[in-house]
Amino acid sequence: MTNKEEKYKLYSYFTSSEKTSIKKIIFLVFLIIFITLFSYYLSTVRNFANLYNYVYSEWLVNYAGGFVRRGLTGSVIFWLRENLNLTNAKTFFMVIYSFYLIFFVWSIIYLIKVNKSLKVLTIETILIFLFLPCLILFPINSLGGLGRKEYLFFFGLLINLWLVSQTVNSLYLSDINKAKQELNRKTIDKYCYQLFIFYNLFSIPTALSHEAILFLVLPLNILITFTLLRLNNSSIQVVKNTLLIYSPTILVCLISMIFKGNEEIAMSICQSWQKSNLFLDCQELPEVLSYYTYSTFEAIKATFKLNILHDNGLRFLSWITAFFLSTIILMRASEITISKTVEEENRRLYIKNESLSFSPQEVSINFSFKYFFLPFLASFILYIIAFDWGRWFMIISITYAICLLTPILIKLEIYSYQKNQDLFKIIAPIYHIYSKIISYFQNNFNIKRYYLIYFILLIYTLFFIRIPIWSINLFDLSGGFIPIHFYTIFGS
Repeated sequence: MTNKEEKYKLYSYFTSSEKTSIKKIIFLVFLIIFITLFSYYLSTVRNFANLYNYVYSEWLVNYAGGFVRRGLTGSVIFWLRENLNLTNAKTFFMVIYSFYLIFFVWSIIYLIKVNKSLKVLTIETILIFLFLPCLILFPINSLGGLGRKEYLFFFGLLINLWLVSQTVNSLYLSDINKAKQELNRKTIDKYCYQLFIFYNLFSIPTALSHEAILFLVLPLNILITFTLLRLNNSSIQVVKNTLLIYSPTILVCLISMIFKGNEEIAMSICQSWQKSNLFLDCQELPEVLSYYTYSTFEAIKATFKLNILHDNGLRFLSWITAFFLSTIILMRASEITISKTVEEENRRLYIKNESLSFSPQEVSINFSFKYFFLPFLASFILYIIAFDWGRWFMIISITYAICLLTPILIKLEIYSYQKNQDLFKIIAPIYHIYSKIISYFQNNFNIKRYYLIYFILLIYTLFFIRIPIWSINLFDLSGGFIPIHFYTIFGS
């Protein structure tokens, strides 16, 4: 067999969606690894306070000094502590196990979505959705991210996607007459009412716990709702209804940003901790409270110094390398997954003798632009004012992966393609540049020809790159999943 045939054989094997038994084995192996690692780190939870005190203390921020951003969780914890007569140790373990549980529940939902998508996933894409360092393994590879409040953001998205799935499954998407259009209107109106109640019911407390939802997941939810409502409404009506649905959460986020805290409030919170014997001395504020005294300009300056100028720019280069490789691979998974879903829908329409047919390339470009690129732009302000770059990239990547693993959302994009052009007209220059770049690579780069090179980069990115929460260094570009966990478990 020639080298060329060998390369194509590798391509055929890893891009096949028919090897169901292999995909099930990969999924099962990952499940065993994931549960093993999660259990191992859960068993070492007693070390958590010393290693990652910032994560624990952030949950204890409260309203002792008046209303302030992120204060809801601490107020609830102190209320439970007082009414249940909890000791410091019990309070600590209540908080720690609560956010371990939050991550575990979200992980189970994510893995269920992967399992349900096995039919359309290839061997390559299932490896990506399971092992890409900015997805489900991010907090396992970087333990300081395990207890972050941002994991609460995902549940609001899951609520929205569940309601979208229920709604789209009840809609008439092709061959619509006046009667069916009226039924569609009622179905979409029902979605609006349910989303307004259930999304805000969950997301308002989340926003009071962490206002960054405004930049991270809220824009994505707005885009999803915009897409669905545009099926049966004018652009003006869609904008009005979408803003109305999300206005309570948006308002709470804005209020939280206005009441961002100051030194006096930070001291009051610290004193409440001191009163409960959680901290001994408030002469020097704990790290999580010290940021309440930062101005926006100081935050920008610190971020620029830490992530761009540090190590003569090597840290910035490391971030760009990790993000670039992860994005290329995630976009590759995106194109394959969307194309297979569109082709499946085209086959279904052909069997039903319907004249509709859709372009996998056009749907893929629109989908990635709307649900990955635009949310990334919305989150870009965080890369300027806050230095935890790994967290922001992880959230945008995970939410996009969840969208890809929701086939009904791809189906919605297929049938809303024409009507959603209104959205792209508003930002035509950005969309035009994005679509031209993606189209160029899709049309001119023969992945089959260069698959061996791509495969080496894929394996390297999946198993040897680690994306930390902050402070990336050159070691992280070679200390990923395989090195770090083998050393942690077997080298200690």
